[in-house]
Amino acid sequence: MAISLVLNPYRLCTKQFALLWMGILALMTGFRYNVGTDWSNYVTSFQLCSDLFHIFPKNVNFEWGVYILMVIVKTIGGNYELCFFLMSAISFAALYRSTQNLFPQILGSALMVYYSFFFLQLHFNIVRHGMMTSFVWLALSYIPQQKIKLYLLWMLVATSFHITALAFIPLYWIINRHYKTILSLSILGALFILGEIFQQEIFRIGSKLSIISYKIEYYTDIYYQGRELSNNLSIGAITYTLVYLWICFFPTRFDYIKHFNIIKNALFFALCIIFLFRGTGVFSERLGSVLNISLIFIIPFFVLVYKGLAKQVCKFMLLLYCALLLFRNLSSENPELGKLQFIPYKTIFNK
Repeated sequence: MAISLVLNPYRLCTKQFALLWMGILALMTGFRYNVGTDWSNYVTSFQLCSDLFHIFPKNVNFEWGVYILMVIVKTIGGNYELCFFLMSAISFAALYRSTQNLFPQILGSALMVYYSFFFLQLHFNIVRHGMMTSFVWLALSYIPQQKIKLYLLWMLVATSFHITALAFIPLYWIINRHYKTILSLSILGALFILGEIFQQEIFRIGSKLSIISYKIEYYTDIYYQGRELSNNLSIGAITYTLVYLWICFFPTRFDYIKHFNIIKNALFFALCIIFLFRGTGVFSERLGSVLNISLIFIIPFFVLVYKGLAKQVCKFMLLLYCALLLFRNLSSENPELGKLQFIPYKTIFNK
């Protein structure tokens, strides 16, 4: 049995295995100690929270969804470890449900890619953003059923975790349309050119929007102070572009997949954001990463649509790519401290 699993790791990509790993990783998130760049910020915020009997005025600079969750945990006598665990578990639950709604046939593989690509960043660092991203995709998963009430409900929940979700509400009307290849590629080319001009303007334009002006001030005055931002495309962005081009020029292999148009267009819109806002650091990363989640669905389909040797090559490339990305994420550094973000992994039991 063990030998067969090593030779064919896709046998592990089952519903039960996926649920097991969601539980294990949520526990890892909860029990961690001083792992992740924002760990201390969340711990401090939790300690500042009041209980339900003193919920007003809100004394933490978080959106209401996270604040209420912290307040509830504090009211029942929980600690910040429980809060971290619940935030991770809620994110996983929303992502699991969205995958079940859209592509249940690749549930295990999709979550495997998610663990390698996005887990560490969205569950250990930008936690509120990660929760928002999961609920945005839960909302998107109801578009094929045309359940706009559920769509708006889950978008509202996403907004309660991070205000950025407001930018994605219009997707209901545009993400499931069919766009001609020549049009989409022309748009990407135009946005790539505009990105050269727009790099120096994004902070100035954003500072005039009162709803996010305080965020702009934080990133310009503190986060990016003294740091030079590059407008070159990252290796990740280049890879996403190649994946999108492959889908555009060899569409017949993917046309039969139900709901594939949604994830194809999600990747397209992600590239639009990356191309236009490249060189603006966190704005390109935060906005683009929400729709980059489409890759956890797209990449496993490369394994499904090919046969024979090509299928085995795709399997190998998928596993290799996941391994390399996981290694890169594990070896990434905190830019402010110049230290590794995630290793060595420490828990509350060996702090």
